[in-house]
Amino acid sequence: QNLAMVRVRIDRKTLFFHVTIASYASNLLPRASSFSTQSVFLLRHGETDANAGGLIQGSSDFSRLTPRGKEQAATAARNAFLLMDSNTNNKHGDQLTTEIKSIFVSPLTRAQETLSILRDNAKGETLILPKSEVVLNNLREIDLYVWEGRDKKELQSKFPDAWQAWKEGDPHNFVVKCGYGNDDEQDRYPLLELWDRADEVWKDIKEMETHSENHSSLLVAHGSLGQALLGTAMGWDATHFRKHEFPNCGLVEVQWDISDTSFQDCKFAQRWRWRWPETSTWMQR
Repeated sequence: QNLAMVRVRIDRKTLFFHVTIASYASNLLPRASSFSTQSVFLLRHGETDANAGGLIQGSSDFSRLTPRGKEQAATAARNAFLLMDSNTNNKHGDQLTTEIKSIFVSPLTRAQETLSILRDNAKGETLILPKSEVVLNNLREIDLYVWEGRDKKELQSKFPDAWQAWKEGDPHNFVVKCGYGNDDEQDRYPLLELWDRADEVWKDIKEMETHSENHSSLLVAHGSLGQALLGTAMGWDATHFRKHEFPNCGLVEVQWDISDTSFQDCKFAQRWRWRWPETSTWMQR
């Protein structure tokens, strides 16, 4: 019926020409091949009292979520995993459900609180979470040793060179001196240590994720560690610290192409994108 309506508007030769070319071109298009992926979502915890008070947390566990931080976590649960399918006939796209098959979480309270709120506020239509999670000690935040629990302004005044290296993301010059005397004082390089630990996290997760089908995992952790996890997944060294900073409850999706191999055998991820507070386009390795 639609074809008959078209014939009224254009001559038969023109119609035949367009139909013939369209049919021929469709036969030249490659057929869609199977595409299997492993997606890992990296979520930073909500705002803590230490964040709000200007204190360095590191891997210490004294801080707790503020009311604002709890609301950030609830909002992330309701919105961060939403994704609109622009390929549908719906003018605004259809919501796609994100089903998380496995969760890994930091042992620190602020991350555990965030995950608990995520569970309480997750909507089954857009976010499905498993009932249990795995706690990984290596998902704790960066170890900052004697800096932990101290005011940022104090550290900036007392250790100006180290503070500048920390803020600039200079892994080779960010040194924290530990110890109380000349004999037992030790230089620590927290950013280099963090990158090594992030590598270990991926090794641990790949050992546990032994599936072959499309799969999504969630890591609930921290800001500095999140940068290191993204960096090591994409094959970047520690000089990339500060280039992609996580806000509180910031969410990144990292994706591996496992069409022709296993997750365990993929050295690096193929691409990544921000999912919250805004969705970005995919960025290739």
